[in-house]
Amino acid sequence: MAQYPLSPGYQPEETSLAAAIEVEDKAPILRLLILDALEHIGIPLSADEVALYLNKSVLSIRPRFSELRDMGKIIKADTNGRSIHHKRAIRWQLYSGLKPVVEISTGKDVK
Repeated sequence: MAQYPLSPGYQPEETSLAAAIEVEDKAPILRLLILDALEHIGIPLSADEVALYLNKSVLSIRPRFSELRDMGKIIKADTNGRSIHHKRAIRWQLYSGLKPVVEISTGKDVK
């Protein structure tokens, strides 16, 4: 397996590794579908909103958002959405290549 975020992340437990191996071939396709959905819809969306749009399980989509964030492909938007459980959820947008106001890895303001 390639290293995270190019391959799904996992914890040291056997079940976590087994799940990562199982989804390894699907993850790149799901990431592309997510990027396409964000571009096509054109507004920031939460992982759950994209899962609904793609008719996929949130359990397969949410981890791909973390991977895309860590790859620098998406950034947090200024607005929040709701999860399928009606909890506040981060909305994401495509990274435009402009320097973000907040550093993705640390959450600190960029100067």
